[in-house]
Amino acid sequence: MTRLSPRERKLLGWGGVALALYLLLDLAVLPYWDALGETRANAEIQARRVRNFRRILDRQERIETELETLRRRTGSLEQGLLDSSGDALAGAEIQGLVKDIAAAHGLTIQNSDLAPVEKISPHYSKVSTRIGLQAGIHQFVDFMAAMGSDPKILFVEDLRIAPFRTSWGRDNSRNKNIRVTLAVSALKRAEPEKAEEQPVPADAAGAARRGERP
Repeated sequence: MTRLSPRERKLLGWGGVALALYLLLDLAVLPYWDALGETRANAEIQARRVRNFRRILDRQERIETELETLRRRTGSLEQGLLDSSGDALAGAEIQGLVKDIAAAHGLTIQNSDLAPVEKISPHYSKVSTRIGLQAGIHQFVDFMAAMGSDPKILFVEDLRIAPFRTSWGRDNSRNKNIRVTLAVSALKRAEPEKAEEQPVPADAAGAARRGERP
């Protein structure tokens, strides 16, 4: 048996160490490093997903907050709608409101005509009345201001003013009178639409009259 020289034994020893290191790197370190890279990449992907989900939730929370604020504002504004939901009652209500405001300022409405109720959206309808009156300029200005400050939302859509006559007050002041025609409108909740009745087939109707099953 050939004996190895010290140099050969040393080279053989270093070769064994190198083989052990290679096996360690190939079987343990490199797979672990690759797995660590995949884990880091997956963690970054999950982190991005979490951030995106959080942004979506934050946006949803802001939208819900804004919707709640909008609901409160809408409810507050809807308090200015006419109380009556039916067309006929709403027409009588707006005429009564305008008449009361006019009477409070010493005015008498000479004529008042209701216009057909107009549905302006799925939720609201417009009720209008056209009135005619005679008044002094200052009285009419006060009348218009009172309508603008009424708890119910009243708005003027058509206004026509013509001079009427000039009168003199007790203090010899000159009072200018005018003849006014205006259309006053308000909003109310729209009446729900009635479901259309389906036509009955002629043969089924005849059978029903004869007492037979269709």
